[in-house]
Amino acid sequence: VLFRSVNAYEAMIVERLAGEKGDAEVVVLAQASMAGAAAEAERRLGLPVLTSPRLGVGAAIAAWRKARG
Repeated sequence: VLFRSVNAYEAMIVERLAGEKGDAEVVVLAQASMAGAAAEAERRLGLPVLTSPRLGVGAAIAAWRKARG
């Protein structure tokens, strides 16, 4: 599926998540290209949404701090 805009792509992600929510307690968007949909997904689903860019940066900062002592 090709999208004419980033907004359409992100809206499709949120719609799909809403349809698949079930009894989930958290959503993980593991592709960086999906990160832009996180805020709207959190609002619509009422669930925390984690993204790989946010998690990756957090892990990098933690490793850097640990290496510094």
